[in-house]
Amino acid sequence: MANNPLHVRELVAAYKYRVFVGSEKALEKEIINPDAIVPGLELIGFYYNFNPTCGIVLGEKECVFISKLPEDKQKECFEYLTNEKTPFIVIGDNYPCPAGLEKVARAKDFVILLDDNKAPVISFDIYSFAISKLARQKLLHGTLVSVYGSGLLLRGPSGIGKSEIALELIRRGHRLIADDSVLVYRREHHLYGKAPEHQKNLLEVRGLGIIDVYRLFGITAVSENSELNYIIDLVTPEEAKKGNRLSDALHYEEVIGLKIPTVKLPVSTGRNMADIVEVAAMTLNDRTMGHNATKEFMENYDKLAQGEKSK
Repeated sequence: MANNPLHVRELVAAYKYRVFVGSEKALEKEIINPDAIVPGLELIGFYYNFNPTCGIVLGEKECVFISKLPEDKQKECFEYLTNEKTPFIVIGDNYPCPAGLEKVARAKDFVILLDDNKAPVISFDIYSFAISKLARQKLLHGTLVSVYGSGLLLRGPSGIGKSEIALELIRRGHRLIADDSVLVYRREHHLYGKAPEHQKNLLEVRGLGIIDVYRLFGITAVSENSELNYIIDLVTPEEAKKGNRLSDALHYEEVIGLKIPTVKLPVSTGRNMADIVEVAAMTLNDRTMGHNATKEFMENYDKLAQGEKSK
């Protein structure tokens, strides 16, 4: 499990920001905080509770306000906003960089970026991009598919049929997220999965080799990422016999500090596993909403048995 380092140059590449000030060395500065704030009271020197590790976003309104300040206050503001802990400043609204800010930034080799979007849009984009890059991550083995909107991680020994099941699910209109290796990352109280960059849209099918799902089935057959809702372990019939066939207990596995519901599905010749996985997705969703058909069956059976005994 690791946090990948994120550098300013990656942000520039992702959103095509124009570099106004900043050398190649400056663009290598690491971003450690996903927040990019639009300053308010900070512009007049009130820095209480201000986190200097945040990126800074200035729109036309902020730049015009700064221009109305006395020169000494402008310089004080620019000096503080370009401190060594702050990774960058983005100026939006296609507004020119204030001369005083440019002067301070060039003296420090501090990164100033330009963009056409509004400041709140830029702030949101940066946060969305950075939070996914900085999230705690773990590489899991398996195939991640989105079935009826739920992310299912199919696991099992090599050759049990994970990719073949995924292929049939794709043919039925469900989506492939990742095959073989799934990069799982946490955002607050949710887990998400995606494919490593070099494996996007690819699925290995025995006898066919690696196929490009996007090219064969179109854009609706793949997705960039998905929430990881359930883990489905594909097991042999012998392995499945070790458990209680009518057990209503839902097992959980901890992944990056969160518990994920886990079920075992036996794989054998003649079983339509794509059908079973689809029903498993619906059943698991049903159970998370409080309905448990197995438990109801057992309770009704017990009531019936008690009634027979009392006769």
